Amino acid sequence: MSTSPKIPSLQAYQLALYRGPLHPEFFRVATRKTLLHNGYEAEAWLFPGGHTARFEYGPSCATEVLSEEVDTLPVRGVIASLPCAGEREHECKAAEKVDYMTSVQTETLERHLYRSTFMEMLEYAESPDCIHPRWREEEAENLSVLELQRYNDELHLQTWHLRADSGLVLRSQSVFMIKD
Repeated sequence: MSTSPKIPSLQAYQLALYRGPLHPEFFRVATRKTLLHNGYEAEAWLFPGGHTARFEYGPSCATEVLSEEVDTLPVRGVIASLPCAGEREHECKAAEKVDYMTSVQTETLERHLYRSTFMEMLEYAESPDCIHPRWREEEAENLSVLELQRYNDELHLQTWHLRADSGLVLRSQSVFMIKD
């Protein structure tokens, strides 16, 4: 009896917001980026098919996680959780001095459209503001791209997760805003 490879289900992807940091042991971190700017600190991790982004300002801390493996994540500290299928928007007070808003869009592409999108995103990912691991599964190329844009009172986070096995392109745009 043979088993077929696991193909990620779009329905499995969730975006969760936590009050506080998460430990890296929950993720297979492929690359990371840290920045300090105007009194806040941010750290982002990319792992195959997902990401985390931690934002700290003084005693306030919020962490965004986008993953298909939400069953392995802690439930303690979850402020909000939403499925990624389709188009979603959410905004809330993430911590005492931090507001948060996010938008998630997904689409499933035919193979030739996926390939051209993959090549376009690979070129875009060479920007100094981006980090991007590539990985292969079943001879298919996948890509995750994360871009951080810093402003005086805000951090903007854009991500793209491309999965060749299902032609999935999952994009998120999030903003962490300081509220003094």
